[in-house]
Amino acid sequence: MASVSTQAAPPPLPVRNGERQKSWFRSERYFQADGAWFIATREGVDVGPFQSEQETRKHAARLISRLCEVETEEEAQRVALEYRNQPEEEEDQFLSIVGLRQFSRKL
Repeated sequence: MASVSTQAAPPPLPVRNGERQKSWFRSERYFQADGAWFIATREGVDVGPFQSEQETRKHAARLISRLCEVETEEEAQRVALEYRNQPEEEEDQFLSIVGLRQFSRKL
């Protein structure tokens, strides 16, 4: 008698607004170079340096939540680049990108 697996499939990965669900090549988002930690993004932007893996994971979670809010690859690229340049000040820049898009929709 053949056994049937009762394990559920893993939940789908989050996608950005407007993107369809798809399979992603999974690799580690974090890497260490010359003693510093970095985040590798889908947009090809390495964000960092950070002092510890824990700090890197905190910033990665923040950046991923921002990237899930954007609608286009161009916006994602801009958010990733701005976050790379000023991770602590990224909140205001992100809100300006999203706010301008929402404002333009009302016009």
